[in-house]
Amino acid sequence: TKPLLKKIDAVITLNNEDSSFFKKYHNNVHMIPHWTRFKNISLCGIIKNPKMILFVGRIDESNKGFEHIYQLEEGKYEIHCVGVGTVRKRSDIIHHTSVSDDELLMLYQQSSLVVIPSRYEAFSYVALEALSCGTTIVVSDRVRIVDHITACKGYKIFEYKNYSDFRNKVASTIGTQVDVNNIVKKFDENIIKQKYKSLFISLAANN
Repeated sequence: TKPLLKKIDAVITLNNEDSSFFKKYHNNVHMIPHWTRFKNISLCGIIKNPKMILFVGRIDESNKGFEHIYQLEEGKYEIHCVGVGTVRKRSDIIHHTSVSDDELLMLYQQSSLVVIPSRYEAFSYVALEALSCGTTIVVSDRVRIVDHITACKGYKIFEYKNYSDFRNKVASTIGTQVDVNNIVKKFDENIIKQKYKSLFISLAANN
């Protein structure tokens, strides 16, 4: 892609890692996050299950790190998994398939923790959706949404494939508070679209 970069006016990235890479080859790099697709979320009347953990993603896909789930002590939590794939039979795992957006939203709201143990995520919609619902998250050190939420409460990072670290972070994070107002402002659809619009207007003015 290096020869092509000379022909473009700007590069838009999702995380610090990508920004650092492209800044070596282009002098106009902008990091802009995704926005949340859940709007006007009401948390009133939602009672969180203090033992409920949620995983959302393809269960058979190695990139999603589902094997971390099996490292949690059986019976300690109520683990809900949403996604395609085969789940090993355990008394504490509930497997959901073909859920609607409304059903997924309810699972986010009822959970006390969402785990994203992925090998790599350039961003992570699951993390954003969980935080928007007031549910804290535990993510691997390869999930890059954390580049945007360093000043926000509601998450902890564990070392990928370090199962002891994963278990400890889950135990210390489940049920903790999320700075929902800060999250909603940071990932507001209108604000992020305005960033794109401002960039495109500035590029047009310079050409």
